Amino acid sequence: MSTLAFHVSEFLRNLQEPAPRASASLAARGVVPTTILVLTGMAVALFLRPSELPACPVDPAASAGLVGLKNGLPRSKESCGIEADGESLSPIAELHAQLKYHSERMESAMGSSDDVDALFIKSRKLFEVLQSLDSRCEEVSEELRSIRAAERTSHSTVRAMSGFHALHGLEEPFREALAALEQSATMLGHRMAIGDMNAEEEFAELIYRRSASRSCLIGAVREARSLAALLPQKDLQIRQAMRCSPSLLLGIETLAIGEAERDGEPITTFGLGLYWSEVSLSGHDVPFLVPYFEPPWVQDGEGLHVPGHLGKAEELLMLGEQLSVGQERKERAATLALRLYQHAKFLALKHHDAAAEWRYRAASRVAAESYRPKLAAHSLARLGYLLMLRGRQQEAIDAAEEALTFSNDKVAGYILGLLRRSAGGSTAEELQRAEELLQEGGQLPSKFEALRSGAHSNLVLWRQVDEAKTMGACFELQDAAYVLICLLGRASFG
Repeated sequence: MSTLAFHVSEFLRNLQEPAPRASASLAARGVVPTTILVLTGMAVALFLRPSELPACPVDPAASAGLVGLKNGLPRSKESCGIEADGESLSPIAELHAQLKYHSERMESAMGSSDDVDALFIKSRKLFEVLQSLDSRCEEVSEELRSIRAAERTSHSTVRAMSGFHALHGLEEPFREALAALEQSATMLGHRMAIGDMNAEEEFAELIYRRSASRSCLIGAVREARSLAALLPQKDLQIRQAMRCSPSLLLGIETLAIGEAERDGEPITTFGLGLYWSEVSLSGHDVPFLVPYFEPPWVQDGEGLHVPGHLGKAEELLMLGEQLSVGQERKERAATLALRLYQHAKFLALKHHDAAAEWRYRAASRVAAESYRPKLAAHSLARLGYLLMLRGRQQEAIDAAEEALTFSNDKVAGYILGLLRRSAGGSTAEELQRAEELLQEGGQLPSKFEALRSGAHSNLVLWRQVDEAKTMGACFELQDAAYVLICLLGRASFG
């Protein structure tokens, strides 16, 4: 290696010398031209690599700006209600150990009323810890959501990585807190079995807190996955982070999925459904999270085959919506309708028409029931567009007409106007209606707008020719084929 370094340094020094002297100096050492190129490349690599991919940070949490946190918890003791500066155990692990100690004493002959009191005190402290963790989880989730919604800038990558490290920092505190919660649940269950009314109240609070934590976890992981899918993987900072911490969020994602699958509450079940929907629609690996895998296809409730992740997502979403009550059920029904619409578009692009058609109709029905008329209309409008592309013209017209009963959807109007214009035997009134439907633009997707404008101009042109009632009007048409059609029409029908 010292010989190689010597040759590299000599070569770089000789580059500054006149050409004959440099060549002689190198030839005297037996360095051939090919070796020169190799040494040059290695020298460039040695000089460039450190700046291109800098060393991994020693403390990712510190570099992410997680000031004021310890083990994912605020450093303020009062905010958690426990001592937060233990030496051998984290605060949550210490609380878990204390719960286990009192539980074992209560199960043995050594148990006393003091142990029962201690159990309730430690359980309340555990609830306070979880509430603090949930607040932090919500903050991280909202930050990830805002980054995803914001315009992409060079600072977005820094913010995204900061958010990912913040979420990673919550893994161990949540893991310890939820394990401690299971210990508390076991002992409260024993107290309930012997008729302890206080234990029943504590147990109900425990179930609520546990579901809230599990729901927040799976929601934050879903936000992280959505954001990670948008990251430019050629970005230098992202490449460095993927090299240093390729599985940064794998642990907390695995924890979130496992905890959510064990929870039967509507909020967590619905949240898990949203997560699997996100995975299915993404369909590829995203940085820092569990690698994507293509599961076997499954039969849905209608007997149609769909990707496994998508089928699982819909089953969980529907179950979570059905288990909900009151305003929460209405809100989840609206979200379910939107997801069914997104799944329908996804399947239509893959030419799984039957599965897509059912979901468009289901999305419209659920949206209408949850008082979302615009989504109900647009779902049927997109169904009409799919049917029109497949040559099922009358069914497309029926879908578009039904869509317009919910809301004045521009896509439905475009489809209806286009199909009425091209339908044979259309009356003057039907053509006038088609022109009116095609007249309004500006709110259609770009791929529809050009077609709408052309179809509308064509209708206006032929109406003006018809209103002229003369052969001469035919010769004002710019297209020779149009002129011939016009003359033949005049000769045949007057």
